[in-house]
Amino acid sequence: MEPALLLSIISNYDLSAPIIEFIRHNENRTYKVTDTMTGAAFLLRIHQPVTESFLGVQHTREGLASEMKLLKTLAEQTELTVQTPVLNRSGEYVTTCEIDEETICCTLLRWLHGNILSDQDLFKDENVRRLGTDMAKLHTYSRSYEGVYYSSRPEYGLERNEKMLGRILCGEQIGLFGMKERSVLEEVFKLIHHRLAALDIHSGTWGMVHADINLSNIIVSDEGWSFIDFCLSGYGFYLMDVGAGALMMKEEKKELFLNSYTDACSLPDDPVKLLEGFMLLAIFGYYAFHMQNPEKHRWIRERLPRLCDMHCKPFLEDKPIFYQL
Repeated sequence: MEPALLLSIISNYDLSAPIIEFIRHNENRTYKVTDTMTGAAFLLRIHQPVTESFLGVQHTREGLASEMKLLKTLAEQTELTVQTPVLNRSGEYVTTCEIDEETICCTLLRWLHGNILSDQDLFKDENVRRLGTDMAKLHTYSRSYEGVYYSSRPEYGLERNEKMLGRILCGEQIGLFGMKERSVLEEVFKLIHHRLAALDIHSGTWGMVHADINLSNIIVSDEGWSFIDFCLSGYGFYLMDVGAGALMMKEEKKELFLNSYTDACSLPDDPVKLLEGFMLLAIFGYYAFHMQNPEKHRWIRERLPRLCDMHCKPFLEDKPIFYQL
């Protein structure tokens, strides 16, 4: 993006002689912005995804205002540390700009200093417990959250899963996998949907979820741990986040993680089969996101058939895969 346009966006905020550093372009374009007068650092997000197929309600002004409200209330009403939003000069949390004759929304968040959570961090029992406990705190708050949120955020139900499957199956048309893998994928989604259809939706099972729990979205610092990047946050089963958390754990740590979570939040009876489905959905989400990214095609061509053989087929045969994922 042109430096002049970036400076024009930043001029909407009360920053002095900012230094702007590009981070990445996935769900949004992201930049680290440093105020050279105060030394304060911020995260600039330009809400333009790398592919148009991932545009959603979360990129709209209403959706972003709802996300900003969520972050603000999490910071004010819980023990969780999150990236708090910054008001622009007009007293708003959402700024708009024109890019290629299109109106794009932008937001600015305070930077959280620390390191991204690593695999090695999760070798330690105390860190596994902390992740389970912090996730339970997030979901406990969700049960009482009354923000203007539902209609302006993504919903992670069966319809969303069908769209995900549709994006993945496009890979067959461009030669990333064959009919055998397609059949397996369709059967896996069908079984997951069958199990989810039997799960009651109520305040104890369904509510606001982070929806993108992974190592890179957790910051570790001397002050504690922080969930970051709530861009995809929306409404879904709490098991969605729990499954993503379990996916990060080594086999011997998964049970400890679940026990730490359930010390504060309950799970449905016999949750493992449901969690296996959500763990697979978290993996499929990565494939769906990159299916139209040529740089990932070789990786998909190598990995997806292996995923089908090692995990999807046993899942369909009702063999346990929770500890193997």
